[in-house]
Amino acid sequence: MINPQIQVNQVRSVELRQDYEGGQQPIYIGEADPNTGTGSSDWRIRKMIYSGTQLVLQTWATGTGAGIITAVPGQFNQTWKDRTSYTYRSD
Repeated sequence: MINPQIQVNQVRSVELRQDYEGGQQPIYIGEADPNTGTGSSDWRIRKMIYSGTQLVLQTWATGTGAGIITAVPGQFNQTWKDRTSYTYRSD
């Protein structure tokens, strides 16, 4: 008999990259499968917005940047090397 109270969640192992752009806090955070090349369009990239040292907004790459496949934020379809060229949004 299957217990309906048990939930199974798959955990995805990802490689994280962070770009601090010379500051103390990460501005760009990228996630991809381990050993994914920086030019591969298999990354999901966030851009962090700060007020001083306080994180105030987390945005996701989307829009018309180089190599983007869809305008849906949070998708694994960006390249890490193009992170500064993407449009970012928070929804």
